Amino acid sequence: MIANGIEDNGCGLFMLNRDLPIFMNCPHCKLSKNGKDPPNVKICGTISQLQRIFMVTPPFPIVLGTHPVIQFEELGLPPAVPERQQKLQFTFGCLVVLPPESFLTLRLPFVYGLQLEDGSLHPLNPLQHQPEATAWIIGGSTLQILSKPGCLDEGSQT
Repeated sequence: MIANGIEDNGCGLFMLNRDLPIFMNCPHCKLSKNGKDPPNVKICGTISQLQRIFMVTPPFPIVLGTHPVIQFEELGLPPAVPERQQKLQFTFGCLVVLPPESFLTLRLPFVYGLQLEDGSLHPLNPLQHQPEATAWIIGGSTLQILSKPGCLDEGSQT
């Protein structure tokens, strides 16, 4: 498949163009809670959290940028909060240009929360029964193509 002039086997662009959940049920943790691990192994929870995205950027002239937007569901927020939708989005605030031919790690926050109008802090915790519906990276915001080659030189080989 070719999308935006860059070849892909279908999996990478599909994953980048869909909403990626921040929280998910951890199948190993659920099995461990059911008593299948030795008694000296302690599992603290059954929900895993996306904290890092590893990227390898292509060589120049392809230039990529990132501007991930993390969106939280409104369920865990008190109804009296003004501008609910804006306060539940987390972002860098600008597009970050990624260096060509690099291995990069995008580190996501470990704890999410917001400050209410009375000054108190309100944590944004995952839903216990459906954590993948709590928060997600909006599709298409993680990686963006900023420039690509117009045409290949006839003398160059790839």
